[in-house]
Amino acid sequence: MSTNAYIGMELPDGRVKYVFNHWDGYVRKPGVGWKLFHNYRDPEKVEKLIELGAISSLGAEIGEQHDMDDRSLFEENREKGWTSFYGRDRSNTENVDVKVSTYKKMENDTYCVEYIYVFRPKTGKWYWKRAGNKTYQILKNIEE
Repeated sequence: MSTNAYIGMELPDGRVKYVFNHWDGYVRKPGVGWKLFHNYRDPEKVEKLIELGAISSLGAEIGEQHDMDDRSLFEENREKGWTSFYGRDRSNTENVDVKVSTYKKMENDTYCVEYIYVFRPKTGKWYWKRAGNKTYQILKNIEE
């Protein structure tokens, strides 16, 4: 069973640019929260991650284009720590777009999404919350 999440970046006008992430959306290691905290602290890298659209599985690196459907390469790509994107790596064109909206609209569109992560370039920090909760928390180093 998957734990879905949104991964976003706050824009200068206060809106959020974000994408859907399918697997391991939870905060603790080896989930999305842990990977974002340890591997995506540079605003340029965060921007590149989001620009590639919806994510199947977040890795420590954006990585190179690869065939997600080639099971013989699946473990090899995971060992490399590459992120798998639906559009780039599966040529899926349905529901993979980057979205831009207000926090409120994003938070109201969380059907099947359990976690929301937003990077704020002004602070250089990630913020997160469970979908349905009112307030964001600063994402911290959680080892377990």
